[in-house]
Amino acid sequence: MNQAESARPFRPKPNASAPSRFKSNSANRSRRRGGGQLVVDRARQAFPTPGPQAFEEQHFPAAYWARRWGFSAKTVRDWFRDEYGPGILRQPNTGRRSKRDYTTIMISPSAAARVYAKRTAKELVN
Repeated sequence: MNQAESARPFRPKPNASAPSRFKSNSANRSRRRGGGQLVVDRARQAFPTPGPQAFEEQHFPAAYWARRWGFSAKTVRDWFRDEYGPGILRQPNTGRRSKRDYTTIMISPSAAARVYAKRTAKELVN
C-alpha cells in the first residue's frame, strides 16, 4: 500500500437497502403496520391536493399564445393588458435611461384558459 492510498479515509460503498437522507419525505407521510398494511396520513385524506397551482405551472410569453390561437402578439397583449390574478407574471423593465420602458407578460395555461373563455363568451360573439 502506498502513501496516497493510506491518506484517503475509508468510505463504505452505498447499500441499496439503506435509507437515504436525500429521498423524498414520503416516508414521513405514510407508514406500514406490522402486517404490511399501508397507513396514510389522515390530513392527506381529508384535504386532497388540487391540481397544479398557478406558480407551479409553466408560463409562456404572449407571442406563444398568439401563435397558438392564430392572432397577432399585439392583440393577445391587449387582451392581457388589464388582466390580473393568478397565472399572470409581469416584469416591468423600467429605468432604461433614454429608452422606452417595457413590461414582459408571462401567461400560464390556466390564466390563458380563463381569458380564452371570457373572449369566447356568448355576449362577445355576434
